[in-house]
Amino acid sequence: MKSIGSWRTVPHAALLALLCPQAVPAGTTILHYRVNASDAAAVAGGSIPGTDGSPDGVAVFGTVALSAEIPTEGVPAGAGNQSLGFAGNAGINLPGTQQLLNSLIEANGGFTYETWFRYDGGGTVNSIIDYAGTEKLVRESAGTDAGYRNNSAAPLYLLGAAAVGEWHYAAVVFTATSPVAGDGSITGDFTFYFDGNVATGSQPGVTISNFGDSLNRTICVGAHPLGFGADFFPGLIYEPRVSLGALGPAELLYGAGSDGLRIIDFAYDPGPESPGARLVWTSRPNTIYAVDFSDDLSEWMEITDNAPSGGATTEWTHLFLPEFPDLVGESQLFYRVRQLPE
Repeated sequence: MKSIGSWRTVPHAALLALLCPQAVPAGTTILHYRVNASDAAAVAGGSIPGTDGSPDGVAVFGTVALSAEIPTEGVPAGAGNQSLGFAGNAGINLPGTQQLLNSLIEANGGFTYETWFRYDGGGTVNSIIDYAGTEKLVRESAGTDAGYRNNSAAPLYLLGAAAVGEWHYAAVVFTATSPVAGDGSITGDFTFYFDGNVATGSQPGVTISNFGDSLNRTICVGAHPLGFGADFFPGLIYEPRVSLGALGPAELLYGAGSDGLRIIDFAYDPGPESPGARLVWTSRPNTIYAVDFSDDLSEWMEITDNAPSGGATTEWTHLFLPEFPDLVGESQLFYRVRQLPE
């Protein structure tokens, strides 16, 4: 893209949504299980309902139950009224394999695990979300904290104390900082969240090897994808989600209530008659929003800081002409919306 004026960098905490005319947007959901009491028959039959584009999961090794016990802190509007119950002998496999290939992580800028969980004691490794048996969100019985283990090896990155019988929310966000290397590995920075959408820790410069990719396995919730005995999780798991893309704080499930800000519709007209982009986002009444765009996800240019709310949703159009003639015909653009302080 040619120079289009002065750029201004905006903190990544303001990032709410990204959309690209010719590519899948960052933050693509690949696994998200949401269950309600009405799903009892399906779950009993071994099918776990997926949402947000996620396929249904498959109960494996044992039986997954539903429980009316659910967390109350940070739960988003529209979330399920049941949690998934694991007796230490079952898991849920996502159909397919290699959903978190390092090449896909590179293409999407990272990946994100997140879920609420309640550890009920016992077990050993206790996998909560586990890709290929190598990239694992766990609550190991030998300690007191939830943790994340990379490449199925030390160290165990601790997220926060999770006592038996307590509900907690955990998120692991990996942001790729380099392309896939010749040995198939990828390096980036981890950001950890625990019981909120404010980062509680980070680990820069971590390399994910191609070990998990080479095993040609899937993502499992509640167990190792092959059912290794030490990895079965005993307890409850609620709203587990895995996304391609390094989600920002406002994109996480925690706290995303009915007023949660998300771009929900997007249309792109490259020109030449009326080139521009139309965005629709969830909004709060009597609120003002700012809209930015970028061509590289690194530097952002503010288009407006005066987009008034349209109510529960807001529709806004970015016309390229006459102010942004260099955008006409662009094959790739990214957008984000920010709520301005009241």
